[in-house]
Amino acid sequence: MHSLRVVAMAASILVSSGMTVGQTPREPIAGTTPYVYRTVDRTALDLQVLRPPARFVGARPAVVFFFGGGWTNGTVRHFEPFGKELAGRGMVAVFVDYRVSSRHKSTPLQSTEDAQAAMRYVKRHAAELGIDPRRLVAAGGSAGGQLALATTLVPALEEDPVTPSANLLIGYNPVADLRVESWRKRFGDVGAAISPSAFVRSGLPPVLLFHGTADTTVPIQQVRDFCSAMRAAGNACQLEESQDAGHGFFNQGRHDNRWYNEVLARTIAFLAGHGYVE
Repeated sequence: MHSLRVVAMAASILVSSGMTVGQTPREPIAGTTPYVYRTVDRTALDLQVLRPPARFVGARPAVVFFFGGGWTNGTVRHFEPFGKELAGRGMVAVFVDYRVSSRHKSTPLQSTEDAQAAMRYVKRHAAELGIDPRRLVAAGGSAGGQLALATTLVPALEEDPVTPSANLLIGYNPVADLRVESWRKRFGDVGAAISPSAFVRSGLPPVLLFHGTADTTVPIQQVRDFCSAMRAAGNACQLEESQDAGHGFFNQGRHDNRWYNEVLARTIAFLAGHGYVE
């Protein structure tokens, strides 16, 4: 009975602070705590928070992950291996579920709205989540890479005094430009409003990108052009090219983890260079 009272009290504190403890997530990730970050058209969207071991004290840097899947499907567990590695090094890992067309009849525009809303939620509740809001990373792969970049490059899609911007950005074979013909055929002109490449400007945070030279889903020239534009605007943009690698090359379990291990190591080195991991 005592433990039940403690759980009820903890839930009461979170609700009173504006946080909504999530019900069982669509795809639970072991060791995480779920929170509903927004409800749209009666659809509750959650994010799952993985905290670092207790030896890491104080407000911690956080990485917010957005899964890939072409804005059509995908699993929120996509970046679970990366998140668990980084949590073990002192970061809070956040795994975001967002609207996709197969489940919600949504468009990439609505997925981008959700991504920005998730970043705002993390910022608003940073104290309760043990997060340092001045050290937030947005990261994602493929369509999720577009979402990660869009949290910071794309102007806010919804009115809110809290900015969704991150302090560092990481993209794993990200879609940088939805204005190209292949995406326009699928989604029409919606891409112009949410293409990171369309909103490159000075004063943006450092970006780390990973891409395979044999990627036919998102040709590497697209991210080369994006990174060149970022540098021309005075921003730091680091592009790591993997020779002969195709789309999704970085995922755990592919090619005997040849590229997964390399990409993970370079991700850790980038974050360590900014003081985000120990």
